[in-house]
Amino acid sequence: MTQKKQQTRSRILDAAEALILESSIEEVTIAKIAERAQVADSLAYKYFKGKNDIIFSVVAERTREETALLREHLQGIIDPKSRLSKMIWHMLKYNDSHPNHVTNLLFRCRSNKNFYRSEAYRLMREYEAILLNILEEGAREGVFRSDIDMKLMKHIIFGTIDIEALSSIVTGEIEKSCADLDDIMALLIPMLTTKGKPVVTNRQQAILLAAEKIFARQGYADAKIAAIAEEAQVAEGTIYEYFSSKEDLLFALSGRNLNAYLERVSNIFNQQARPSPPEKLWRLMRSFGLSFLSIRDFMTVYFMYTLFNRRYYETTIQPKQNEFARMMGQVIEEGKREGTFRADVNPRVFWYMFLGSYTHLALRWIIIDHKEFDKYTEVRHLMTLMMTAALREPPNVEYLVRIEF
Repeated sequence: MTQKKQQTRSRILDAAEALILESSIEEVTIAKIAERAQVADSLAYKYFKGKNDIIFSVVAERTREETALLREHLQGIIDPKSRLSKMIWHMLKYNDSHPNHVTNLLFRCRSNKNFYRSEAYRLMREYEAILLNILEEGAREGVFRSDIDMKLMKHIIFGTIDIEALSSIVTGEIEKSCADLDDIMALLIPMLTTKGKPVVTNRQQAILLAAEKIFARQGYADAKIAAIAEEAQVAEGTIYEYFSSKEDLLFALSGRNLNAYLERVSNIFNQQARPSPPEKLWRLMRSFGLSFLSIRDFMTVYFMYTLFNRRYYETTIQPKQNEFARMMGQVIEEGKREGTFRADVNPRVFWYMFLGSYTHLALRWIIIDHKEFDKYTEVRHLMTLMMTAALREPPNVEYLVRIEF
């Protein structure tokens, strides 16, 4: 392409970038771009197939420019940490200096499916590969940890850069995003270098899911680590990188699920609508019941092999179960103060009764063919009876039905 043609092409791209920022993408037309660039419509079509082609070409040009500058900045820097810091600084600085490009990319391209088939997106992937290479080289050299997913780290970093750009260019929450470099690195370096217990990875999750299935189907006593490894599609030795024994694996299952459960029920206490104590108690019992009904294998593992395992009560995981009892007791005491629950309700005994009742129902569902029972109806009946025991006035069944189950 001759210098004159290159200048014409660049003028069209500059005009398009300016128009996109001044108005909505729908209002921008080839005719308007040509007019701003002071060229004929036909000449614009000579260089570009249509509006999308022009928009994506703008991003492609800026990405080429940014990539060339980045490679220049990285020359001569060997240490992976320094290379990472320099690349993040470059991205922040470039975004601060090119707000038009960032706005076009984030608001005009990311939501356009055609963008992901464009040359611009291919160039962005090449740019991202530079960061991934820095992270992987750091792991190979022993500077960064080798037990974490560097593709995930790549997304963490680029996601951070995107929100920094939004906060700087769009919302005005911060003046310049490059000022946050040290704080960003202060969070990233511990992720990349801190040793200790292996972080939860897809492989660890696969092992837990496999163990849950094998324990439930074969029984805890008969389950073999080899069978779990085969189900998880990992080497048997890999399991011992994450769990010290079969028992450790059993209790880790409860820890994972109880953590998820506690996170869900904590929302009951954080709702802006501030539900009444009876509503909170109903939802706590509902959440407990459904959490097991939705994961039949874990229900088997928990009620058959964990709850009545003496060693479970010596672990740091079992107190998570007590946390639920504490929350339930807190709700009951709140209701007693407000006068909606009877003053003589003992929260501890109430919890024992609810857990014990549910346990007996669960064991019956597990041991006998679960298809013989309408489990959801049984849980609802149990909850209604427990509410009857706690409320000062007989529960309004229609009211309870309206509470989400």
